[in-house]
Amino acid sequence: MARRPKASAAQQLFYEALVMEDSAAKLATLLEAARHADAEGDTDLGFLIRNEVLSAGLMCGAGREMLVNYAWCLARADAEPDRFPLEDVLFQYRWVIFEAAELLEITRDQVHELLADITRRYQAYGISLRSVYVLQRACALELGDVALATLSHAKWRRARIDFWSDHESIESIFLVSYFLFKGQLSRALQAAQSHLNGCETDPHSLTCAFGELVLPVALRGDLELARTLAARMPALLRREPRHFDLAGNVLAFFALDQQFDAALRLLKVRIGTGLTLAPGSSKLRFLRGVLVLLAEWEEQRGKRPLRLSLPAHLPHHRPDGLYPAAELIEPIRRDLHVLTRAFDRRNGNTYYADVWQTFEQQWRAWKRRAARRRT
Repeated sequence: MARRPKASAAQQLFYEALVMEDSAAKLATLLEAARHADAEGDTDLGFLIRNEVLSAGLMCGAGREMLVNYAWCLARADAEPDRFPLEDVLFQYRWVIFEAAELLEITRDQVHELLADITRRYQAYGISLRSVYVLQRACALELGDVALATLSHAKWRRARIDFWSDHESIESIFLVSYFLFKGQLSRALQAAQSHLNGCETDPHSLTCAFGELVLPVALRGDLELARTLAARMPALLRREPRHFDLAGNVLAFFALDQQFDAALRLLKVRIGTGLTLAPGSSKLRFLRGVLVLLAEWEEQRGKRPLRLSLPAHLPHHRPDGLYPAAELIEPIRRDLHVLTRAFDRRNGNTYYADVWQTFEQQWRAWKRRAARRRT
């Protein structure tokens, strides 16, 4: 009886990755498998592996890895369309662009070039541009571009629905983000009605909707609804390792509401990776949440240290794992401000600085209301 050929190193790693849950470890295994496939000259396997990299990267928020590996797949599909059909990777293109737009290293012009390219490719295939307009609107939010966001929204409303369009639950969470961007909380809540009334049960949709709404709802003064949303988020976030931006929103709310035990549980899970994220808007929003927690902790708990596990290479790492809040506030504030200024330089506006200034005003107003409630 003929013996089955031994699997190559790339195949072995690929098989291992396929049975792993979405995580940084799975992504690292897939990237290693892709390197072995390249070394072995197995282009077909390399194409399959990189398709999985795109899925795993999306779940981990690994925009840089997604962009690099998607470019490889797209180049193969353009060069040999019969061997590597473009349809096999075209669907993922939107998510690659969305993740790329969040990265500081991707310039505003590059974001626009990617949007123009996907538009051209969809038109060549006769695909409705509805999902592209959803993407373009989301990228406009990252760029702080009100005009582009408004235009994209108008085009989305007129675009036909086809097989390539997003499910209504996905479109609705992007609508929530858009209306919050426009300062229209009531319309954001209306867009999330199916999530709020229990009709929508998809964990990903619930995570995005609740995570986006919890802080604006609280700052508006609806504490009961904010607490309801926040209570669901720790369990939802455990299923969504990529959403450091939403974790930041929840951290900020827990801190403002003085739910320090809940805040610390979430912080301990997220801070080690969150502080070492590639510079991007998710990191910016995460740092904001951490800063609010540290400031509120210092005010309420004084010199009592926080017990955290920070990566050893960080300059403020302490071997004993005990961190006075005051010791972390300044480096976190500095990193937040540096990132804010860098994004505004990239985007050619003051959007992120304006968002931070508005939040600080709302934060002070919250504290005044809280003081009145205590008296």
